[in-house]
Amino acid sequence: MKRQTPHDAVYQVTTYDGEKMTTVAMNRAQLKDIDPQSVDHYLSFAFGRWEYRDAEGQWITQDLDSKGLGNTGLAILLAVQDCPGEFLTPHQIWDQTDIYSLKTPNNLSARWMSLRRAHEESFTCPHFFLSRRTGGMAVAWNRTRTWMRVERLSQSINN
Repeated sequence: MKRQTPHDAVYQVTTYDGEKMTTVAMNRAQLKDIDPQSVDHYLSFAFGRWEYRDAEGQWITQDLDSKGLGNTGLAILLAVQDCPGEFLTPHQIWDQTDIYSLKTPNNLSARWMSLRRAHEESFTCPHFFLSRRTGGMAVAWNRTRTWMRVERLSQSINN
């Protein structure tokens, strides 16, 4: 069996353009042609970084390990990004992430604040992360903010 090199790898690239989500498979050469700044929020599990355009238009780049998003913060981020503009209750977040502690509003609220802090987001003027208390606590990704996510798949594109 031939050993797989990074150049043989296949990457799944999911993009939300403000209206719809699309997912495509790419090889490493194709991935190099992507401009992370073509979206508002770029998350690459394949290369261990996340980047975003803050409310002032500054482009910020972080290592996934450096800013303290953690597994729970990333799970919440993925859940809300997959449902842009849709307010998700603690129960729905728990259902999507399988993290039991997020079932309670206080725990989700604390993690939501950490996520917003990690993105240096104003609590009075949200940019990416929306929340509501009326009718019960719920959180949402701002549907006007575009995003891209890159994940490495295990098989090569030629298989």
